[in-house]
Amino acid sequence: MALSLEEVRRIAALARLRLSPEEEETFAVQLSAILGYVELLGELDVVVASVHSELRMPADAMTRRMLAAIENPNTDVLGHCTGRLVTGRHRPESTFDAELVFEACRRFGVAVEVNSRPERLDPPKRLLRLAVEAGCVVAIDTDAHAPGQLDWQPYGCARAAACGVDPEWVVNTWDVERLLAWTGRAG
Repeated sequence: MALSLEEVRRIAALARLRLSPEEEETFAVQLSAILGYVELLGELDVVVASVHSELRMPADAMTRRMLAAIENPNTDVLGHCTGRLVTGRHRPESTFDAELVFEACRRFGVAVEVNSRPERLDPPKRLLRLAVEAGCVVAIDTDAHAPGQLDWQPYGCARAAACGVDPEWVVNTWDVERLLAWTGRAG
């Protein structure tokens, strides 16, 4: 998607950026690439939105960031919501208003990911229980980066069962027709 110079200048002004003509050209290319990705999201069967940067931002800012992702009509699953790592490089949980985030997931029909990866196990059980209480559907996955890591699925299933997740509320147990109807991409 190509942007006109006028559109680039309006966006730069909204962002309070002062750009030279050369910078405007670079900014236009970058914005076009971003907008192209946004358009592509609507063509995917399932879209997972996960925070991968600035994980230590203040809770109110993280909450707003997560809500913006949840409210995006292309988002189907909220991925590893705390970003924690419980083994290895250990990383503490991101902080956010979990009640508000999970209520938004319920309201917008966005599943909460149950991440089976052993170093993540995200969300923590207390937050997974809160998501269940809020009425959220879930997606249980391995966050696999290699074929052998697909064997981690039972870890997430066991955590979901321990937290009271009804198997009927696990979107990746649904047949493809129901799953695509839920995402709004049934064809």
